[in-house]
Amino acid sequence: MTRSALAALASADVLQHIAAYVRCPYALGAFLQLVPSADLSISFRHLARLAQTIALPHLWPRLRASALTSSTEVSLAATLLQHGSTTLCLDEWPKAGDRLAASAPALACTFLASMADAAAWTGARLVECALILASSDSVDDVASVAAWVVTAPRLRCVQLSYYSGLGPIEERLSQSIFSPRIVDISLHNVGPDVLPSHWIARLVDWLGGNRATRVSLAEVVTNDGPDVLVLARALHTCTSLRSLELTHLPELATAYLAAPVPSSLVELALTGHALPNGCAAALVSANLTRLKLHIHDAADDILAAVLASCPSMLSLTSIDVAYEALHERARGALVRTLPLVRALDELKLESLHGHDVALAAALVPVLPRCQCLHRVALRGLWWPHSTPPTLAVGSCLRYLCLKGCLLQGSTGSIGAVRVCCTTTNGPCWIDGNFDAYHMGTLDHCTSERASFL
Repeated sequence: MTRSALAALASADVLQHIAAYVRCPYALGAFLQLVPSADLSISFRHLARLAQTIALPHLWPRLRASALTSSTEVSLAATLLQHGSTTLCLDEWPKAGDRLAASAPALACTFLASMADAAAWTGARLVECALILASSDSVDDVASVAAWVVTAPRLRCVQLSYYSGLGPIEERLSQSIFSPRIVDISLHNVGPDVLPSHWIARLVDWLGGNRATRVSLAEVVTNDGPDVLVLARALHTCTSLRSLELTHLPELATAYLAAPVPSSLVELALTGHALPNGCAAALVSANLTRLKLHIHDAADDILAAVLASCPSMLSLTSIDVAYEALHERARGALVRTLPLVRALDELKLESLHGHDVALAAALVPVLPRCQCLHRVALRGLWWPHSTPPTLAVGSCLRYLCLKGCLLQGSTGSIGAVRVCCTTTNGPCWIDGNFDAYHMGTLDHCTSERASFL
């Protein structure tokens, strides 16, 4: 599309409609750069100004409150929110939280709230909320939350962290959460209690409605009993499911990956101590666009086989691997695989224990051959002076994160590449709305202050 054609389309209304379908922040940034600033709407001019100091993944498709660090940024963000161009994500409680929230027609509260905090909410503008359930909660507070969850008109995503149970009132809460309107659920068992079976039963029934688009589960089942097999089957047969994240669920991961990944699934994230035996066969020719493996102690041959399967995934655009130790076979499979994944535009590699010098050296001749790579995070690696990360760039690279790396020399901008996280200051220009939620508490956010939610 020519610049003149873009200018003709750049009325506030038309641009707003186009942007609503652009979920990738980097794609939106490239699109806005093609449109003359004078032709942009007020909200997108403000977005462009914010993007000069804040990474776009923190601004779009959600504006993260924690990213705003100055009064100027808060003012620009308030105007942006007033025009309904983006959703405000309350991932922490900012000093200007009331002002920002008042400006936003849609709110996503991803900062973990207790039942006491959430009891005063109405849910009128919430599209997402994060809650924690514990035995110390009052039955009345849980009942209040269950009441507004089931009636909140725009609520589509619920995160529930289960710490400890409360008995029969839980069933009312689970019924509200697993309603047909909710399409994205995170259910994490974070406490000492075993998750009651009625939660799994509700989850299975909800998956059977074929409305779910994303599911994130953490430690919800603890053995290879019938719940595991029933849940694995429900996840497999849910034709609407696009994204699945399994954390510290080895039996469930094994059962789920005993058969080929469904063609409807496009994002898969596995976190734990090991990968299931034979899981590589389930991934061959999968339709995945994003694959995340955060494995503390993956067997060398199993991880190597999984990485070797990646070129068969023709739609794969993102690989994210974090590891305690990357052994010889897996490291060799990784460097052979990367240039063969033709659509790969995002790569994240992180050494969780020590500084990995072997992988850093192996990547130097490989990454320039990955011609579609737009974003690369190389974390926890050791770059000797003879192999600086400046060598490991391809022609399309625009963002490079070096968090936790041991660098022998100074590293700044590399041509058109923005380098981040070489110090503890400043935002990461890669991580943002696509990544993990902030899991804290709202103990400093009283129910009175949060009542507008």
